[in-house]
Amino acid sequence: MGIFDLPAPVFYFLDDKLSFLPDFIRLFSWGVLAGVLGIVFYALISPQNTISRVKGALREAQGQLAASDESFGELWQLIKTTLTLSLKHLGLVFVPALVSSLPIICILAWASNQFSYHFPEPVSYTHLTLPTIYSV
Repeated sequence: MGIFDLPAPVFYFLDDKLSFLPDFIRLFSWGVLAGVLGIVFYALISPQNTISRVKGALREAQGQLAASDESFGELWQLIKTTLTLSLKHLGLVFVPALVSSLPIICILAWASNQFSYHFPEPVSYTHLTLPTIYSV
């Protein structure tokens, strides 16, 4: 059992309550739940005001860069500003994006075990019937 399997007992309990539904509907529901949890985690963790300010400054710097007819020295400064703001934006969204992916990864790890093929028990017998291809 890995770290992503820690919430599996909760998932098994909830899935047991939904066992009257077909597998397709249950899987769809788990996918919706994973998506919603990811969005909620991202909204709670990410600094949206700071991201908006950085995106606005980045748009402004990109506009100045596109409209610039200045010397190479000034272009270099605008490129540096644009790159700095882009990396700052990446730094602001990287950790919240990783954290918001955790519900999806946990549900995916659990669902791969819950809805996969199960082999028969080693001591159980299976009944095979082979079709007759040729009749004599």
